[in-house]
Amino acid sequence: MVKTFSKLDLFFLTEICFNSTTGDGREYRGQLNYTERGVLCQPWNERWPHDPEETKKLRNPTREGLGKHNYCRNPRGKRARPWCYTTLKRPVWQYCDIAVCNQTLKIREGDT
Repeated sequence: MVKTFSKLDLFFLTEICFNSTTGDGREYRGQLNYTERGVLCQPWNERWPHDPEETKKLRNPTREGLGKHNYCRNPRGKRARPWCYTTLKRPVWQYCDIAVCNQTLKIREGDT
C-alpha cells in the first residue's frame, strides 16, 4: 500500500531527508543550520573560528549554495552528505542532521 502524504507531512519529511539526484546531497538548498550533534553552523562567508576552503577555491561560491548564511551544504559533493563548519574550535566540521532519501516514499501496511 502506498500512503499519500499531506502538505504538512511533506514539510516535516523534507526537514528529515531530501531527494538527491547525485546521491551526495550537493544540491541541497534547505535552511538547516545545525549539525547532527546540535552544534550551530558557522556562516560560509565568515573566517572565524574556521576559514572555509570552499569559498576560496570556487570561482562562483553562490552556484554551490554558499554565501552569507550558515546553512548546511555539500559543495561539489566533497563529502557523503550535507555538512557545515562548526562554531566550535574542534571539531572543525560535522555532518548535518539531514539524510538523502529516495525519490518516492512507499509505506507498506503495518510499517506505520
